[in-house]
Amino acid sequence: MKSFLALCLIVNSSLILASETCYKAETKTPDNIPQTFCLSGASLDVNSGELSTTGSDQATPKTLKNVSLIRNTEDSYKFVTTKTIYDYLETVCGESILAELEIKGQSDVYGQVDEKTLSLTVNYETQNDSCHSMPATESYSYKLVK
Repeated sequence: MKSFLALCLIVNSSLILASETCYKAETKTPDNIPQTFCLSGASLDVNSGELSTTGSDQATPKTLKNVSLIRNTEDSYKFVTTKTIYDYLETVCGESILAELEIKGQSDVYGQVDEKTLSLTVNYETQNDSCHSMPATESYSYKLVK
């Protein structure tokens, strides 16, 4: 009986993971940025522009704030949302690192999002001296893998 329950749990976990859509970085990312983001669903609040994601991946933020929300057609919206995923400041004027996940996409008028059509980018800023130097910026693009 225990082996049957364990088998059911394994099969159920496999089905959950199989239904997730994953995006993998096109190049190697720094250690403090995930190489892969996965989600099983996404919806847009068309009033606030906030994007909500579902899924078992702990690296993928559950909510992202609105940067841009425009009416694309009478039946759809285009959106850009962001969320800070890493924020480090050594001291007041020390080294700093900031990583922000940006998700772009399109939804219908009800906020339904096809997670396979999203565009994911992490904008990564580093500074040796946050008071006296300009940040060095890199962007990491992610592509759909499943």
